[in-house]
Amino acid sequence: MEEFYNLLLNVNPFYIYLIIFSAALVENIIPPMPSDLVVVFAGTLLTSTPLNFIPTLLISTLGSLLGFMLVYYFGFTLSSKIEDHKFNKYIKPEAIQKVHNLFEKYGYGVIIANRFLPGTRAIVSFCAGLAKMNFKVVSIISSISALLWNSLLLYVGYSIGSNLTAINNFFITYNKIAWIILSTIILLFMIRYFVNKYLK
Repeated sequence: MEEFYNLLLNVNPFYIYLIIFSAALVENIIPPMPSDLVVVFAGTLLTSTPLNFIPTLLISTLGSLLGFMLVYYFGFTLSSKIEDHKFNKYIKPEAIQKVHNLFEKYGYGVIIANRFLPGTRAIVSFCAGLAKMNFKVVSIISSISALLWNSLLLYVGYSIGSNLTAINNFFITYNKIAWIILSTIILLFMIRYFVNKYLK
């Protein structure tokens, strides 16, 4: 950890910004990507490198937004194909209608909350697209949610500073919490699936 941290102190800030943007974008497409840890780590570098808070916040938020909306677009496109009966063999229109009804009732609140729940972002953005939620509203809400969450992560990193022991302990704790949340979500989906399939 110490060698890696010291290495980053001498890296051109442009490349660090590029890593932050890429991690935030890819995490929405490949959920295991730990972009939150990247943003926290960037926060620790604010105290000892030319990185600045505002550019770091805006770049991480832009990456989060673009990744979220890419998956949203994929869900939106797939929904249209299902409505045209092109994928009825794999996904029934009735299933899409259930998603649509769920997101009509809770959708925008879910989009705000999902940024604070690691591992759920790709699922939520995809389902928001399936439900054909308003593009402009979704993009604004997801931007605000990402801005708030990334501000918190950067503040945590900035507060930790160059204390490598604290950084390492934070990463270990974060990973445990993230896996617990993700495992719980997967378990709940599995329980619901078996209940609907075998007990109804």
